[in-house]
Amino acid sequence: MSRPTFWLMVVPSVLLAALFLLAPGALTRRLGLRDPRSTTLARCLGVRQVAVLAAFVRRPASARLWMFVAEDVMDVALSLLLLRGRPPAHAARRAALVVAIGLTVADLLITVLARRSARRVRTRGAVRPRR
Repeated sequence: MSRPTFWLMVVPSVLLAALFLLAPGALTRRLGLRDPRSTTLARCLGVRQVAVLAAFVRRPASARLWMFVAEDVMDVALSLLLLRGRPPAHAARRAALVVAIGLTVADLLITVLARRSARRVRTRGAVRPRR
């Protein structure tokens, strides 16, 4: 995996983990989620983010990037569940959902492009049988 790809995937995850772990109350209040369980959920998401980052370092390169995509898909689903039954007019809620969807699309594109690039590099050095 290239260094830019690595940083494109890791830096946003570190920032999100820090936000969830260091300011869960401020985050949930900003989203208009007043239930105290929302703060606990934000902390749990921070712990999950750290776990994914730790696993990212330990997994084979082929599985690494897909972990972020899977995590993003879970975040979009969770965001939709949290927003269900609440007024969608709250700008911060809409922004959070847009960010979750945007990160999912970005991570998916980065993953697909990185896999294609890695596949091209592997096939360039391979000896192809003659026909």
